[in-house]
This record gives sequence, structure tokens and C-alpha cells, in this order.
Amino acid sequence: MRIDGLSSVVTALTWMAQSSATGRFCAGCGAPVGSCQCSVGKVNSSTEDTFELSSEGKALSAKSTEKSSENSAVKELSEEEKKQVAELKKRDTEVRAHEAAHMAAGAGIVRGGASYSFQKGPDGRDYAVGGEVSIDSGEGKTPEETILKMNRVRAAAMAPASPSGTDIQVAAEASAKANAARAELAKQNSSGSVSTGGYDKTGKAKEKTDGTQYKPSIDLIA
Repeated sequence: MRIDGLSSVVTALTWMAQSSATGRFCAGCGAPVGSCQCSVGKVNSSTEDTFELSSEGKALSAKSTEKSSENSAVKELSEEEKKQVAELKKRDTEVRAHEAAHMAAGAGIVRGGASYSFQKGPDGRDYAVGGEVSIDSGEGKTPEETILKMNRVRAAAMAPASPSGTDIQVAAEASAKANAARAELAKQNSSGSVSTGGYDKTGKAKEKTDGTQYKPSIDLIA
């Protein structure tokens, strides 16, 4: 009886050891899979748990692995590189604000949106370091239209807080065109080829019957 009892204990310990190793038990007799002799255990021991990812799952898994590789490859920026990134960020903000000012003041004469030139920073990101806005600076159909349009061109060119050299040049050209249109308008008025409005033939503002002068219909900026 003692031998049988010892034998039972050994068998139980053997099952426990096998169970810890495999973590699988026979659904029929409760013994570890591979140790039992019942039909259920034989069937279970010959069956492997396998699965296969779908094509979408494989793509997501590959993307996740790639992203993890990229993150692990990102190096710590040096103090000099951090300083360079800060300068690039500041420049990017200034450039975008500059071009936005052009576009806001030049509504109606701006062609398309702003275009930018970029520089890649040590952190791998692209920063705007230059930009431009295309403005229609062509003359109008009449001197009056040209004067009005050139005033808007000049305002758009000088809109940024710190106009560039190109901005100042565009503004000067617009002023020159406005002056030329003003001279042409005065010439037409003096010749009587067009209605002089509130001006006499010499270009001087006419007086009303109450002694006051007509106000010019166009506020000119030379």
C-alpha cells in the first residue's frame, strides 16, 4: 500500500512538472497533454495552435516595426543643433507672417497664394526660410484706375513689419506709375478731352458757389 501511495505521488508530481512546462492539460482525463493515453489527449496533443495575419494586419505590423526603427534611430540633438532648430523656427514664423501681410493688404491683386523655400533642420523637419507673393502690378485701363491700383500695390508691398529690399522696390515702381497716371490725367483735364470733374483746366480744384472747394474724387499717393 505504501508503494502504491508513493507511486501515486510520483505520478502526480510528474504531471505537475509536465503541466508547468507545457501549460496544457487533457480535456478528457486532466493529465498533461502528451502524457495521457485517452483518445481526447491524443487528439489534442496532435493539434497545434496556429494563426496567420491578414494582408492588412501584415501591413500594419510592418509599419509599426518601421516606425519603431525610426524612433530608435532619432539621435539626441546637441546644444548647437538645438540652437539652430530654434533659429529656424523663428525664421519660419517671420517668413509666414511676412507673406501673410502681403496677401491681406493685396486682396484682389494677389495672384494665387504664397510660395516658400525650405531648409531641413537637424531635427529632420522642413522650415520656411524664404517666400514670395505674386502681385498684379499692371496698369489700369484709365489713369484713374491706374492710380487706384498702384496705391493698392504700394500698400501691399509695404504691408509687412519689415519690408524687404524687393518690397521697397515694388512700392517705388508703383508710386512712379501712379505719378505718371496723375500727370496723364492732368494733361487730359487741361486739354478738355475728358470731364474735369472738380478741377479746372489748370488742375486746380474748382470752387463751389458757397466759396468752398470740391474735394478730389481720388486720394492720390505719390
